[in-house]
Amino acid sequence: MIKSARNLTDDEVQALRTEVDARMAAIELAYETSTGIERDRQLLSALVLCGTKRTLPAWLFWALLDQYKGRLLEHDKWLFSGERPKLKQQKPDREALRWLMVIEARRNGFKGGAAYDEAAKRVEGTLAEGTGRSMKSSYLNFRKKQKGQKLPP
Repeated sequence: MIKSARNLTDDEVQALRTEVDARMAAIELAYETSTGIERDRQLLSALVLCGTKRTLPAWLFWALLDQYKGRLLEHDKWLFSGERPKLKQQKPDREALRWLMVIEARRNGFKGGAAYDEAAKRVEGTLAEGTGRSMKSSYLNFRKKQKGQKLPP
């Protein structure tokens, strides 16, 4: 059975605010004097104490911002510095592309050497360009590298 809720009196509201303020001050002090994971725990405690009912104190806001600003991924640093990230250019895996084209040719009904020749036609003019023989070699090398993983034949 659920008991009916009642509104708090002004004195009870004030007492609750005073208790929350005292707890927040204790957490702030603990945060300032701690390091590492214990410091993270203090931030989390303060955040939970605020919940959705209270505005974050300035110290908590800045501490959280510093905490997560330091953890941003390399390509997100421009959010705080204004500099655009320099992304590393990755070379496509030529053997994987060739393997995929051979699989696609087989799915389209090509068998044996015809699948390798069809794959070679499909990649003409790309980085994966090659002969039917090179398609077969790349296909076999890719399968060998992926040994133990479930791949289509």
